[in-house]
Amino acid sequence: MAEDDGAVRGGHISFEQAEGIIGRTGKAPVMGPRAAEVLAYFGAVALVVATLVLAYDVAFGDTGIAGLVFGSFDNLPAGLVALLGAAILLVLGTRFADHDAGAIRRSGSFTLLAGFGLASVAFGFLLYDLDLGDFTPLVRLLPVAVVALYVWQRSPSVPTQLALFATAVEAVSAILVLVQIEDPLEPSELILSAALGSMPNTQGWVSLVVGTALGLSWIWLGTTGRIRTRNAAFALGAFYAWISALQLFGTTDGWIALSTAIAVGFVWGATRWQSSVLGGFATVAVAVLIAQFISVLVDSPTTTTFVVAYGVPGVLALAGAWGMSRSPRAPLASSTPAG
Repeated sequence: MAEDDGAVRGGHISFEQAEGIIGRTGKAPVMGPRAAEVLAYFGAVALVVATLVLAYDVAFGDTGIAGLVFGSFDNLPAGLVALLGAAILLVLGTRFADHDAGAIRRSGSFTLLAGFGLASVAFGFLLYDLDLGDFTPLVRLLPVAVVALYVWQRSPSVPTQLALFATAVEAVSAILVLVQIEDPLEPSELILSAALGSMPNTQGWVSLVVGTALGLSWIWLGTTGRIRTRNAAFALGAFYAWISALQLFGTTDGWIALSTAIAVGFVWGATRWQSSVLGGFATVAVAVLIAQFISVLVDSPTTTTFVVAYGVPGVLALAGAWGMSRSPRAPLASSTPAG
């Protein structure tokens, strides 16, 4: 069973396949582990919603978001409410993660992620008034990072990896603020911008390059087994690196070199590490890369431009796949003992 768990965490087999390996038929009592898993999912989501609504009411009351402007913002009581909800979810998530049944263990990972989310909100409220200059974002992140490391170490899985990756992104941003590459963003500005339907942009090209490096580093951590599951590490790292490279290309055409390197790297990684996840990202990256080259090289692209730019390599790729599929199969091992 331990070997099967390792294969699931590595992304080699699904948890349903692991259960089949150990002899489960797929038929279980209605009030069995699956029912507990679903109840835990719903309970965690419902508790998060209830806690956020209560924390919002405690923080802003009748003034709404305008309380930030007029000074009727009770951040400490709201933070304590969110922290209580986070504590409940973290305790329950730890209990579920320790369970023998795989279904309940999986619900533990999700419950721990929900607890991490509420803890992030709680510390955001509690440390709202903290002002340490450029050190402020990093110090605000420290308690959140402790929670992220706890949930990850308690139950390495896709949900807790999301918490870990989000914390890594915030940590990189805080360090960039500390070295004065990024501008600090006050929570009040973030909340007001979100309320108005927009997000302030404080990133320059250095931040985007660092973001690309972070995504590629996450892929490498997945290949080494330091981050599990591998497929989740590939997906998170590839998406973040690719989006950062696209944003860089939006600043100037010269960054198409990075987009090309990212696309080629994804193709190489998909074949080298036998990863369909990276293969999917490679497909998208190459398809978008063609459009990027069209925008750089062609002033007024026509229908013919796109037909040729996509049709020719598409046909060649399919021809290559067809040719490779015609290669002789390895002979099956004979069941007759050798003489």
